Amino acid sequence: MRKLLPLLVLYLAIIAAFWRWDLVDDEDRYVRYASNLVAGHYAEPGMRIWNGPGYPLVLAPFVALGAPVRFAVFLNAAFMFAAVALIRATAKPFMSERGATALAWAAGLYAPLFPETVSLLTEPLAVCLVSGFCYCIAQSVRHGGSPADGPASSHAPDRAAPRRRSLVFAVAAGACLGYLALTKVIFGYVIVAGLALAAPLAVRLRAARRAALACAVALVVCAPFLAYTQAVTGRLFYWGNSGGLSLYWMSTPYAAQYGDWTSPGDVREDPAFVRHREFFAQLEQMDYVRRDDALRRRAVANIAAHPAKALFNVAMNFSRLWFCYPNTNKLQRPHTLGYIVFNGALLAALALCAYPLWRCRRRLPPEMWLVLAFAGLSLGGSTLLSAVPRMLNPIVPVFFVIIGYTFGRLVEVKVMNLGDGVAE
Repeated sequence: MRKLLPLLVLYLAIIAAFWRWDLVDDEDRYVRYASNLVAGHYAEPGMRIWNGPGYPLVLAPFVALGAPVRFAVFLNAAFMFAAVALIRATAKPFMSERGATALAWAAGLYAPLFPETVSLLTEPLAVCLVSGFCYCIAQSVRHGGSPADGPASSHAPDRAAPRRRSLVFAVAAGACLGYLALTKVIFGYVIVAGLALAAPLAVRLRAARRAALACAVALVVCAPFLAYTQAVTGRLFYWGNSGGLSLYWMSTPYAAQYGDWTSPGDVREDPAFVRHREFFAQLEQMDYVRRDDALRRRAVANIAAHPAKALFNVAMNFSRLWFCYPNTNKLQRPHTLGYIVFNGALLAALALCAYPLWRCRRRLPPEMWLVLAFAGLSLGGSTLLSAVPRMLNPIVPVFFVIIGYTFGRLVEVKVMNLGDGVAE
């Protein structure tokens, strides 16, 4: 832990260097929802439930105490430091201590994570929760006892303790995953998909039982919020009503539009989106629940009518998720080069992992299968919506764990001395 402390100092210094008092973009919305929680309700007028209460709950104590909410940004340093410490702890069983520390430093210095670290945004908390989930689910499988996972007997107390630790870690993983879904709505669907995949396999695979337990606990964590949204909207498993707008733009059938998110205000004012204005004018007459329904229906109709364009938009989403490019009707900014360099290197490293992981797939430990499944579901779900690099950042800890395992266990890198073999 002490070897990582300079990262905490670095995060605090970056936050102080970029300090500002004003609230911009999504920051204002999170503070409004925190104020709603303090006032005893959550949804905004028109049943607008744009995100879950995970991050507003972090801000609520500042609002309740009347403290400047901007100071909550310093919590991001703690979230990021906890994340790198958990990445190191997750990697230690399959890497040397020096290698695990180097991996944590690489994750901690990953520059695309920094822009959100200086703002009141959900990404630092989400990065911490994903790191916690990976650590806990891996520990749950490692402490699982015998493969049969049969009932412990009074003659085998040494087998009961590992099972208890395994269950505790599975519950902790579920708590992280549930709070993650309250912070980032997309992970609510990851929970449902994970439970659907794990449940049929739970009969014969202990790792699947742990994964199913974690997903079930995550749903329990989300239950109070889902009960509230059902009471407000009358809909079951209603995580929020921002997804329809994202899905609509992902399905746009027009050639010069690439599936990226556009605000209703831009539709009204920008001539590039004139073909959407009539539909958006109709939406303004609806509450946010009916508006979300209408957007989803139109998105499904667009996909059915223009499947090739929808696939093209998905490909553009993937590119924008990693490289912040292309964007519809927007000038590119220099920071795009940073995403290309850093996320390009990360994507290349993951590509190098693909063959060793496939080659050794029969020997992969169960915890790595769970980590890979979580990465696949999260990345796949994010690619199907209007994507930006901020949506990739929470998954970055999982990618570093996968890279660390591959190069720590499956790949051996040697430097060859070619001088002896060169003919004169």
